[in-house]
Formats: sequence, structure tokens, C-alpha cells
Amino acid sequence: MVLNLVPQIRERYALNLILFVRRIKTKAFIMSNHPLPTFRLNIEDAQSSEDQDHDYSKRPSDGSSTNGSSSEPDEDDEQTLEDQLRHCSVLHANRRDRFWPPDVLKKLLTEKRVRDSLIKCGFPAAVAQKHAAKILGSEEESCILIFAILVLIDRLEMKDIDHILNCKMGLRDKHIPLVLRNVRGRQYLTHEGSQQRVCCSSKLGWKPATVESFDRSQRQIKIPTFRFKKNNKIEHQEFEDWRILPWCQEDNSPPVAAMSGGYGSVSRVRIHKDCHYFHEVLKSINVSEGFFAVKKLKNSHEKQYQGEVRALERFNGTVHEHLVTLLATFRQDGHYHMIFPWAHCDLDRYWEHENPNPNLEDVAFLRWLSKQCVGLMEAVSVIHNASHLMTEKRYGRHGDIKAENILWFRTGESRDKDRGIFVISDLGFTAINSPKSRSMQPNTGISTTPSYRPPECDIKDAVISRAFDIWSLGCLYLELLCWLLTGRKGKLAFDAERATPFIYGANVDIFFDIQRRDSHGSRESQFEFKVKDVVSKKMSELHANKNCTLWVHKLLDIVENEMLVVLAKNQQRSTSNVLLKKLQDLDSQCQLDENYCLRRVPDKTRLEQWRPPKGVVAPLNHASKAYIPERAHVET
Repeated sequence: MVLNLVPQIRERYALNLILFVRRIKTKAFIMSNHPLPTFRLNIEDAQSSEDQDHDYSKRPSDGSSTNGSSSEPDEDDEQTLEDQLRHCSVLHANRRDRFWPPDVLKKLLTEKRVRDSLIKCGFPAAVAQKHAAKILGSEEESCILIFAILVLIDRLEMKDIDHILNCKMGLRDKHIPLVLRNVRGRQYLTHEGSQQRVCCSSKLGWKPATVESFDRSQRQIKIPTFRFKKNNKIEHQEFEDWRILPWCQEDNSPPVAAMSGGYGSVSRVRIHKDCHYFHEVLKSINVSEGFFAVKKLKNSHEKQYQGEVRALERFNGTVHEHLVTLLATFRQDGHYHMIFPWAHCDLDRYWEHENPNPNLEDVAFLRWLSKQCVGLMEAVSVIHNASHLMTEKRYGRHGDIKAENILWFRTGESRDKDRGIFVISDLGFTAINSPKSRSMQPNTGISTTPSYRPPECDIKDAVISRAFDIWSLGCLYLELLCWLLTGRKGKLAFDAERATPFIYGANVDIFFDIQRRDSHGSRESQFEFKVKDVVSKKMSELHANKNCTLWVHKLLDIVENEMLVVLAKNQQRSTSNVLLKKLQDLDSQCQLDENYCLRRVPDKTRLEQWRPPKGVVAPLNHASKAYIPERAHVET
């Protein structure tokens, strides 16, 4: 057969054959205990061997095999155990390190493979079987990680195995990682024994090169895993700076504002599928698997980290699917990190890039949008009425609802059917109050988003309550309806129209206005707080819009009459429970009758009869007064 080949192929065949035989001969310990298996080598075998030999760079980012087969080789595979181990390694996101997920090792290092490897070391079959059982023993006594390291550094020798398994202060997986210490110029691996520090490498008689090889390999083998606790308690882990994390892919594109904020940065990370146990929780919160958001906090924001974690333990996707879910936390290199499901974008980006011109003929989309509005109100109601907390009755307030804090997640369906889900995030401002204090929070020192903040933030002696969120959500609903009827361009035009001169002296796009009024003998200056004329008129314009439907009319009425309301003794905003019931009724109409959300019924009389809204007269609080220029314009 060889004589019939062209010279180039004949030379390649001969070279491959030499490389293949040389590779087998390097494994002398195999030849000493077992005869070489017989082969029938052909050109395809040699080509395959050359192409696949230790070529790890082309593996998929999730660690699976490039040839489509399982990452677990067959137990009768003729490769050495070391080759099989290296074949199953995973390339880290940094493209330098490799690691072995725990489940990969568990599947590969079966009792048969361990026993056969021990026999090749020289152990009698009965002893090898007994040692294999110990190596694969209970979690407390297991030595499987150490066994894997010895295989990788070519130290699978009888005396090392005997010492590890039989020495009173021998090694176990629970001691990994061992600490590399420098003692009088020599490096030793040590672990903390019950009474004294044990110098492991000196007892084994290892040379410095072996000690360093063990240290490098243990970092690749001791890989952390992440899990989500069913009791909503967030699992926190502390990692050494050198610890390799099971990231198969990592990038910074594109950051979602709600995830980063001003006190951290966010990376998009693919965690190896065998190194996390988030599969069930992601399924339960209706979010597709894939990437995760890893939020790295700045050193100086530990207090804010602790506050956000506490809020996310109380309110997350397992409580309600429209609340973001914190999956786990860890600290490394002096920084706290938080792991979330990866959101495709926030609501503002969704309006801009994913759906800038909504299809008003698509009844499935309109029904989905109605359900999203209900879901967001349900999530706010869960925060406001935290009946799921197993303590005394508590009342919460989000405090920073805005488009950037509404995340859009894909749900895992096919792209043409995957409309996704809107989820409220960034619970860092969330406050939990007792029944006595739920409506008695002062309005000084309140962190808010300027555009969506309510008027009570500036009124003297006003208090911050759950009604704060109702105003913010009303702003969001109005922007959403503006986008629905006029598209992204119309929504941007509305943003620009709202940017009017404020009493502070600058143009701001908030939804209310403050105008100085005659004090009428009062010792304090009086101001009128009112919904901006441009905001009030926009609602009338949307009623008159040619695309307006019954569902839009009803939702606009709710926003105008029950949400964007300046608080006073004789006027209040509706509660989240009341609003939720009304939105659920609207949604039921949408689901039962497609004409409710499809048929255009514009009402031009709303615009014809529009008049500037009346406001509430009250003094400014001290914090707001400080921002007013000395020669502020006076309206009479």
C-alpha cells in the first residue's frame, strides 16, 4: 500500500509512524507491566494522531470535546491516564491557564482507571483494589484530587501512594491547596495538621522541581463551584488571590448600567457548566442559561455591598420572576464580587436597539407587553408588602425605579418567539421598614434618580414612603406608552421636551415642576409643586394619537390620575395593591379580546380640552433651598 503512494504522502506517513511509536516508548512504566497492544496503522490513524496530539487550543469555551464526543473517554481507551486527563482539561478565559472541573475529574477517574493505574505502578491487584477504594473514599477521606495531581506531574509511584494513604498525618483532598513555604532557602509544601504543621514534601522526599510542579497543578485542580441556596441565603466564598475561577469566557461587552453603577464594574462571564449549580434556579425564574454577570465592587463600598446583598436575599427571582436574582458572592484580591444572570440589555437599550419601532399589529407582542406591565407592578407590590419574610410584618421601598434598572432577559425560546422578560434590578437603595416607620422616613439624604424622583423629595417636612415608587413607576409607564405609540424617536423627543428650566437654574428632565409663588404674608417662601405642563399635555397627545387603543387609554388614565399625583392632604397616589388589581383587569381584557389592544380608538377631545394642571403650594425643604440661585425667576 505504501509503495503506491506519492512521495509526499509516503514521507508524511513515515514521519507520523515514527512520532506515534516514539510517543508510546516514552511511557516506559506501561511497557514494564503490560505488553504493547497490537495496531493496524493506516494513513487516517496517523493523520488523526498528529492533528489531535495535545492540541487544546481549539476546544469550545464550555470545555466540551472538539470532536463532538463526550469529555469522558471510554474506560478501555488505549491512551494513558495522563493523556486522558490532559485531553479533558478546560482552557481558561485568560487563554493561558487550564483547569479541571470537579465533575470532569469525577467522571474520568473511575475506580477501574484508578485501580489499573496502581497496578501499572507495581501494586498487586488486591492491594490496588483496596487503595483505589480509599482514594475514591468519602468526602472527608478522599484523595482523588491528589491522585490526579500525581498523575499530571508523573509522580504516581508506590512509595508516594503508600505514604499518602497510610501515614498518620498523610494528605487528603481536604488539605488542598497545600501552602508553598520557603524554609532556609528551600521550598516545602505544608498543610495544617490537627496539632502541628506537617511538612508534606520533605516526608515524600520530593525535589524542588517536583514541589513546584505539584503547586502549579493543585491550582488547576482545586477549582471552586458555585451554588444557589434554596432558602434564599446567598452563598459567599473567600478565595485566595491565585485561585483559578472556572471562567471559560470573559469580556466587558456591553455593560448594563444597572449592573455596574458608580461603585463597581461588570464582566460578562461564561462559567463552566460543571462548576455551577444554577441550572434549576435559572429555569425557575424563566431565564435562559449562558452567560453570567460578575459585578466587581470597589474596595470602599463594602457597606453598600452588604446592604444590596441583604435586599437581594429578601427580594429575588424566586420570590417573584420580575425581580433580579443574585446567585452567589465571593471575595478575591480584596474585592467583593456578585454573580447574576446575564441580562441582554436594560429597558432603555431595548427601546433603542431591540425594538425601536414596535409592531402595533402584533397582538402577541401587545399581550406580552401588557403582562410585563403587570409583572413589574407585581414585583413592586412584593417589595411594598413583604409578606414572604418570616419575621414581623415588613414594608419595603425600592427607591430607584427607572428604565436603566429594568433589565431585559431572554427566556431561552427560539429567537423569533423569545420576547423575553422585564426584571427590576439594582436593589441597593431598597429600604425595609417596620409598620410604625413605613411612612415616616424623612426626605433628606435620599438617594434618587433625578428624572424619576417625586415632588416630596423637595417639600418641607414631607416624608418618603412607598408612594415614592408609585411616582417612579408612573414615569416609566408613561415613557413606555410614548415609545409604544411613537417609537424610539418619539420617546427621545419627549425626553427633550421635558428638559425645561428648573427652579435650581438648570434644564432638567424630571416630570414635575417647582414655581415660586407669592407668600401672602407667610414668613416662609411658598412654592407650587405640579406635574410639568409638557408631561400632562403629552398624556393628552397620546390619547389623541391615531394608534391609541382601549388598553392604552385605560393605562394612561391610571398613570395620570393615580400615579403621577403630587401628594397633599386631599390627594394621594394609589397603592401598589390597588394598581395591581387594575392592571390585572386590563390584562385580562387584552387576553380575552384582541380588539382591546389592537383596535385604534383615538380620542382627540382629550387634547382639545387640555388645560395646565393645578399644583400643591408648600415650602421647600432646606436641602432644596440651597440649590436655588439668589435671583431666581419669580412667577406670579
